[in-house]
Amino acid sequence: MAEGLFNDMASHPPLYALQKSMGHDSQPEVDSRCDHDIELCSQPGKGDELLSALYLADDLLNCSWKKREKLKWALSKYRPNAMKIATKIIRVSSEFDLYSPMSNVAFREKLVRKLNMPGKWTEKDEATEIKKLIVEVEGTQP
Repeated sequence: MAEGLFNDMASHPPLYALQKSMGHDSQPEVDSRCDHDIELCSQPGKGDELLSALYLADDLLNCSWKKREKLKWALSKYRPNAMKIATKIIRVSSEFDLYSPMSNVAFREKLVRKLNMPGKWTEKDEATEIKKLIVEVEGTQP
């Protein structure tokens, strides 16, 4: 679960940028998800703080400014520990260009170290797999 949330959080900024470049503005969907999270976080609750922080950092990185401020307020008031972790994630992300594949991978590697995430974390080379699939489908060389 944590790995999926971690990878989603790191891969959404370039994905949303790609969608926007293709004519699809994903901001309404991102903000809608953020509205839901603001509502959930505006009441006391318990849960895995790391999982919550990874999920919420995704919103904080991608939602509109107004939604971001509301979510930060709710987290600070009702989920302060998740907010501390999410803030650390945002701080680390600001050191990297998340739109660059190499920089995005470096961000993930640094974040795993900074958060002292348990378990073994590996980075799959999905780009090579996708290139092979394109060649197979189109019959062309990249």
